[in-house]
Amino acid sequence: MTGNDLIYAMGKIAPELIAEAAPDALPRKGGAKLWLRVVSIAACVIFVFGAAVWLFVPYYGAREDSAKYITFKIEEGYHAAYIQIDEMSRFDSFTLESRIGELYLEEEARSLYKIKGQDDIAELIAVSSDGELSFFRFSDIVKELDAEPFTLGFMLEKIYCVTAAEDIKSIVFEKDSNSKNEIYAKVKVSRLSVTDAEEISAIFDIFYSLEDTRVDRVRYVSIMSEEYLNGSLPLSVQVCRKVTLNFKNGTSAELGFDPYGEHLSVGNTNYFMGFSEDDIAWLIEFCGINMEFIDYGTVAPDPIVPGVGDVTETPRPAE
Repeated sequence: MTGNDLIYAMGKIAPELIAEAAPDALPRKGGAKLWLRVVSIAACVIFVFGAAVWLFVPYYGAREDSAKYITFKIEEGYHAAYIQIDEMSRFDSFTLESRIGELYLEEEARSLYKIKGQDDIAELIAVSSDGELSFFRFSDIVKELDAEPFTLGFMLEKIYCVTAAEDIKSIVFEKDSNSKNEIYAKVKVSRLSVTDAEEISAIFDIFYSLEDTRVDRVRYVSIMSEEYLNGSLPLSVQVCRKVTLNFKNGTSAELGFDPYGEHLSVGNTNYFMGFSEDDIAWLIEFCGINMEFIDYGTVAPDPIVPGVGDVTETPRPAE
């Protein structure tokens, strides 16, 4: 018998006989299909996840070193400044045109539109003369030299269309730092969300009449500040709060509350002052702000950064 005869004869063996002699010799029915199904599902999951990231994660694209601002007059003596938002997701970019609402201001180089369905101007869509779309968010108010100081209430009315405490849905107080510094990360700050109407009204009454005031220097106590190193003052990240006013019209405003400077800040330009001692004390207690010094340790001198090692002769080691 030749090799070919042997192969031919083996091909004539009944599958039942093979199954009886060696059950594992036959291929398992459905095994390949199962693996194919698993691989297909995994591929679909990866594709959907990748598409979601591509669509909804902010896309920075080609960025310039300097931010783009626009300003325009909102009332005699007062101008609103807006910053262009580049870190938009592709989905937001694709749908930006569909969000164009009522025309707010028409200029020679561009037209500014409100967001569809919104009366406020916290966010605006700019359409240039050549049809290019840009998204802008309110930054601060610039006052002319001979204009009277304006209040936080003025800003809320002109930009956010908010005139009363009843227009506010909630007020959130939380940690005012996104620093990755290991020392700052140790500072634990409780997040406080205020939804009670009476409490919102009390906070609104305090904030509303505060006046924009020129501040030459804002005291910020960092881990390198002498006040912290000698134990006389706690870190600013421990006592300062980011304050978010969430309005019923769907927009929100972010402020910074600084018990040290006794002011609310908007951006890096507007500092609203005029707190009474009782109001400051009430806010500190209400927000649960610990004004006592807490030693979180410090970092060792950095030989690469000039001056850091000169802050103190014997810096405390970080824990």
